[in-house]
Amino acid sequence: MSMIQRSLLRMSQQMTAVVVDLPLQPSSSEPSTTIFASLSLHGQDRIRLLQFPDDIVSDIRHIISSAWSFGITSSGPYGEEAYQYVLKGRPFGGHHFLTSHDKTEAVQARRPIRDILAFLYSRSWQLVCPFNGSIHASAKDELIFRRLSPSNEAPPPPPPVEWLALGFLSDSRIRVIYDVEKSIDGGVDDNTCRDAADLDYIGTVIAKMRDMFQSLDMFEKGEWDNDCFEFRLKHRPFLQRGVEGNKVRLMNSRLVELLDGLGWKSHATICQNSGGDECGMMDTWYFVKEKGSGVR
Repeated sequence: MSMIQRSLLRMSQQMTAVVVDLPLQPSSSEPSTTIFASLSLHGQDRIRLLQFPDDIVSDIRHIISSAWSFGITSSGPYGEEAYQYVLKGRPFGGHHFLTSHDKTEAVQARRPIRDILAFLYSRSWQLVCPFNGSIHASAKDELIFRRLSPSNEAPPPPPPVEWLALGFLSDSRIRVIYDVEKSIDGGVDDNTCRDAADLDYIGTVIAKMRDMFQSLDMFEKGEWDNDCFEFRLKHRPFLQRGVEGNKVRLMNSRLVELLDGLGWKSHATICQNSGGDECGMMDTWYFVKEKGSGVR
């Protein structure tokens, strides 16, 4: 046997030894206590729930009815695995939200999703990630949740929080949606910012956002409209590409930095509106803040 052949044989034996000696993952006879479930959005008006317990599915009906004033058209099993709610109107449509009715739907559509997120958070369902696995132009996100707890023991409740949503739409607008908390389950009141302290607080947040936009020479105007505050930005930033798009990315970073300094943490960005054009593919950004944290 040549020297080269002996060397190759020695290397082969060493590699085999390494593979054989790799420690195996410890096995457990205990069943996994991790439960995964999903919520997905379809068409212009449908919410589907997969693998959630029956009590969660039932409670989400009340969340939708409370947050979506247009109501529910129908509900029931969708195949053998899922349960579907069909909402009246088109909360997840890909239109540009320019008419008065469309604007009302556009703002209100963020509330049932936000309230479902808040409800699931209060029941210790943790959002793992939003995911879009479809190539269809009308596709929207699927939200994967998990709940970790022994089967015979409820998980400890999370700390009470409040919620804020930023709706990005068209080529230049951002809507700030913030409502008064009232429910221990994380729900919110239908009437926006009734308390003077909340008006002062959201006014402070909006003023800081305006200053940030002005520092980037992006602020055009802002006004209250349909129970939310709407910013209109200069230069149609959400249509910019290439080098011109750098300012938009800088704005996004500054926006997160600003809200983080006020105690707001990014919870999810969700594509809940879609359509056949670019203006229909904008995310909604949901933030959460522990009550009493941050600057008031």
